[in-house]
Amino acid sequence: MRDGAIAGVRLLVRGGETFRSADMAASRVILATGGAGRLYPYTTNPAVATADGLAAAWRAGAQVADVEFYQFHPTAMAVGEHFLVSEAVRGEGAVLLDEHGERYMTRVDERAELAPRDVVARENFRVMQAQGGKPVMLDVSPMRRENPDLAEFLRHRFPTIDAYTRSLGFDWSKEPIPVAPAAHYYMGGIRTDLEGRASIPGLYAAGECARTGVMGSNRLASNSLLEGLVYGRRAGLAAVNDPAGSVWNPVWFSNSATGRIVSDTPVELSMPAPDERAGANGRPAIWDRTRIQNTMWAGVGVLRDGDGLRQAIDQLGTGLALADADATEPAATACEPDPITRLENRNLLTVGYVEANAALRRTESRGAHARTDYPESCDEWAQSIAYINA
Repeated sequence: MRDGAIAGVRLLVRGGETFRSADMAASRVILATGGAGRLYPYTTNPAVATADGLAAAWRAGAQVADVEFYQFHPTAMAVGEHFLVSEAVRGEGAVLLDEHGERYMTRVDERAELAPRDVVARENFRVMQAQGGKPVMLDVSPMRRENPDLAEFLRHRFPTIDAYTRSLGFDWSKEPIPVAPAAHYYMGGIRTDLEGRASIPGLYAAGECARTGVMGSNRLASNSLLEGLVYGRRAGLAAVNDPAGSVWNPVWFSNSATGRIVSDTPVELSMPAPDERAGANGRPAIWDRTRIQNTMWAGVGVLRDGDGLRQAIDQLGTGLALADADATEPAATACEPDPITRLENRNLLTVGYVEANAALRRTESRGAHARTDYPESCDEWAQSIAYINA
C-alpha cells in the first residue's frame, strides 16, 4: 500500500529448503484465491483454500461483506478427503440414517432427504451432535427396488463417487457410508462492485474470495461459475482499462450497511513477514490447524448461538493476537516447520475471527446463517453488512 492505494504484492518464494520474501510493484492487483474451506474439519475444498486473499485484503483495509454466510453441503464423506456425495444420490432414493439405523429426515421436512441443502445440513449436524459427533450414514439400498443389480447401477450412474468410496474400502451397494456436512462455499468475501473493484484503489477480486452480491445469504447450485467466469472477466477488463490515477468510485449495491471490527494490532503489510530461516525447524505452531478447525466447527459451524460465537471469538482472538505478535502459545506443542503453513494458519485465524464477529452481530437466522437463539428471520436484517478492519 502507498498513499491508500495498491502498490504491489509481497511474495513468499521457496528455494529448496529456504524461503525468502520478494516485492513486486503493481498498480493493479486481482485477487482470485478461492475460498476458506480449511477453516473447518469437514470441507469439500482443496488444501489451498486457506482464505489467503480474503485475509490479505482485510489486513490491507479493504471492505468485506456477508462474511457470516458459509454454505455447508449436507453430504460429504466423513473420512478421507471429504469427497462430495452429490444430491443426485438422494434424488435416486438414498436415505439418511442415525447411528441406530433410523431414518430421521421424514420427521423434519415433508421433502425428507430432498429438502434444501441448508435444511438437510442442519439436521445432519443436529443428529451428529446427539450421537457424540459420530457421522450420519447414507444408505443407497432403497435404490435396489428399481435396480436389482445395485452395484452395477452405482458404477454407471455415479462412477466417480463409486470409485472413491471403494478406494476407502466401502462397498456402498451393500452397506451405508458415513457422511457429514462440509464447508462448501463462502458467500461472503472481499466486497466488490459489478466490475470486480474492491474498496481500495487498484484492488480487484473475483471468484469465491469476492463478495460480488450475486449470492445473497445462500448460493444456488452452480452459481459459483458466475462469480468465477463472469466476474473474473470483468475484473480483468477493468484492471486493464481503468485509467491510472482515476477517481476510485466502486458502485455498491444499495441494501448494505457498514460495521467495524476492532483489531488490536495495526497492520501495514497485508501479508505478515515470513520467517526466512531454513525450514524454521522445530518452531512451535502459532495455533495448529486442527485447533482452528475444531474451534470453528464447534462455535461458527452449521448451527450457531451467542454463547458459542463469543467463546469462538475469544479463542480465535487469542490465537490471532499471538500470531500477530509472532508469539508461541504455551499450550501448543505441535511444530509447523513450513512458513507457508504458518501464514495459512494466520490467514485462517484472521478470517475465522471476522466471520465469528459478523455471525454474532447478525441476530437472526437467514440462508446459511442459522442461530438456535434467533431461529427466525428479521426484516431489519434484510441487508448486506460490510466490515472494515478498525
